[in-house]
Amino acid sequence: MSDSNGVVSGDEVMDTLLAALDSRGMRYSADADEGVVRIGFKGDDLPIRMEIHVGEAAVQFKCPLDFRIASGNYEKVFWELNRINSGLSFGAFCIQPDGMVDFTYGFPFLESDFSEEFLMAFIKAIAGTVDSHDGDLKRIAVSCPSGRVMYQRG
Repeated sequence: MSDSNGVVSGDEVMDTLLAALDSRGMRYSADADEGVVRIGFKGDDLPIRMEIHVGEAAVQFKCPLDFRIASGNYEKVFWELNRINSGLSFGAFCIQPDGMVDFTYGFPFLESDFSEEFLMAFIKAIAGTVDSHDGDLKRIAVSCPSGRVMYQRG
């Protein structure tokens, strides 16, 4: 899946991704013009939303978590994210300027030899990573110092 110079195009990656999802009967929405595929999963604690952005040289996976950090909890969440990120083999949880948390991971594909199975392995690994940590992060992010829970949907 590349030209004679071993270069893979974003269109080829998008076609492979859509074929992988279709062959497995997965539900998704796609905007091929923008190079974005959106998938939803049922997580143990929270629903998992995944956006896959296919560019001309890389694929970026992004999972926005379903909560906003309560005011006063940024420092706690920062240290927890740092602890979690230091133990991850790939990707990172990040705090966005609006107080939302997401998990991101990207990889370049220009001279890669990959398949539907390769992309599905990344989707499964990323969803598993998010599912392993999102519930604990929500509990830390939205609780007040008084112990009350302030849940703010994103």
